[in-house]
Amino acid sequence: MLNSRRSERFTLPTPVDATAGLLPVTLIDVSRSGFKVHHQEPLPKGTVFTLRFRWGTSFARVQCTAMWTTVHRLARSTAERPTLSSGLRIESLDPAAERIVSSILGSIPGAIPGAITGAADEVKELAVEPYLFCELVAGSWKQHRTTRRDQPGEGFTVSANEEPAQVERLCSAYASGDSETRKLIRTLAALSIKKQGDDAARTMNA
Repeated sequence: MLNSRRSERFTLPTPVDATAGLLPVTLIDVSRSGFKVHHQEPLPKGTVFTLRFRWGTSFARVQCTAMWTTVHRLARSTAERPTLSSGLRIESLDPAAERIVSSILGSIPGAIPGAITGAADEVKELAVEPYLFCELVAGSWKQHRTTRRDQPGEGFTVSANEEPAQVERLCSAYASGDSETRKLIRTLAALSIKKQGDDAARTMNA
């Protein structure tokens, strides 16, 4: 059974430039067990890498695993790429990096510095918020992870485990489609997440 505890994430006052392996990323949130980053190049789920970033005059190296990826912001033109959002789980870090992460938490109002728990105390984000709510508002997409299966008034809700490229294709098809196309996308999305919920329930009861 999954651990029911979850490390609270705190938004950094100023995003921090970093690299996930060789991939440029931006640190957005931090917790005692992981990070949330924004990026444009793919970061496949399950990828293990060294996250490197500078905090003040210190330089941190943290071993992480990519746990999930969703679309944070769709491309606004054909010349742009979508901005992706990924959750990273801390696997290991040396004492110097642990002090840096604790220092970051200590600098954020409301955050309580403490031991860096890493993988041993991390609840997978998909188990906590398994769905992605995609709402079309005044011609722009707004997305957030959720525990609810509800479909928005305009848009759709799908599994948060969907590949970002697939979510982007669905958003594009929905935005440019007629009423029948939109209805079909919503119906398929509802059936998909219902099956996911039913499968999860069976697994929990097994």
